[in-house]
Amino acid sequence: MKRKDVVFLVLILILSAVIYLLLPRGGNGGNTVIIKKNGRVFAEKSLYDSCEIDIDGSNTAVIENGEVYMKSADCPDKLCIKQGAVHDGSKKIICLPNRVIIEVTKKSDIDAVVR
Repeated sequence: MKRKDVVFLVLILILSAVIYLLLPRGGNGGNTVIIKKNGRVFAEKSLYDSCEIDIDGSNTAVIENGEVYMKSADCPDKLCIKQGAVHDGSKKIICLPNRVIIEVTKKSDIDAVVR
């Protein structure tokens, strides 16, 4: 390789690293917890409220410190508990046996923008 080729490759690598560091990653920075049971909205709460939600006696979700997690479940494998806490839209908590989905979304008072 010529010296110009090496310089070009180094510049490309530096530029790629800068772009990677500047791009936002994962999630939508949500502020609302939506809990669905059997495909229907069971509860909708602010991510910043501290509360414990009983989901039809089968699961218990907890919202605290800007995160939501599954505290208890009566399913056999307890995978929904092992998934840990969620604080943005990059992950969901899913309990397949009980058909429960917990997700964090960004809610806004604006329904549409007209130009």
